[in-house]
Amino acid sequence: MSPSLNPGQIALIRQLIAAAIEEQVHAAAGPVTPSTAGVLGSLVQYGNQLGYFTVGPGQGAGWPSWVCDVCWLSIGPGGALDGVALVVESEWGSGGDHHDDFAKLMVVRAELRVMLCLVADATAREALATELHRIRSGYGGGAPDDRYLLAVYEIAARQVSFAEARGAAAWAWDA
Repeated sequence: MSPSLNPGQIALIRQLIAAAIEEQVHAAAGPVTPSTAGVLGSLVQYGNQLGYFTVGPGQGAGWPSWVCDVCWLSIGPGGALDGVALVVESEWGSGGDHHDDFAKLMVVRAELRVMLCLVADATAREALATELHRIRSGYGGGAPDDRYLLAVYEIAARQVSFAEARGAAAWAWDA
């Protein structure tokens, strides 16, 4: 199976991310910082359902650790890597950690690159998006059809916001 995510699958990826984060947040009393375990686990499970060889938490036995937190690999005849449908990086920290993890997404060839982040509020979300756009637009190894999904949990609003971008274009936030 060569990678080819359809719009319905990408919509479900978004729903899984939001639901996994919100489940952790609503189960807690008071402010909470969600862990990525539930989110990454949901994405690994969905990748398995779609028939991809998934590498992530608790997956990929016999394979070395990968550069990204989750990978959906398409394995061709004879066990050869045929392509990569999805890669995910998550960073619930702040500062330069986002840069390091986002750089991994830029150098990996995949149909969809997902970055999960945590920020204090909408102002910090916009600052993060601006910085990631600056980094992405300055990267010489990108292609116009590179597709990115940014999922940001805002602590103050207790909500997940999504933005997409292709190539070096600016992030387009969901309405």
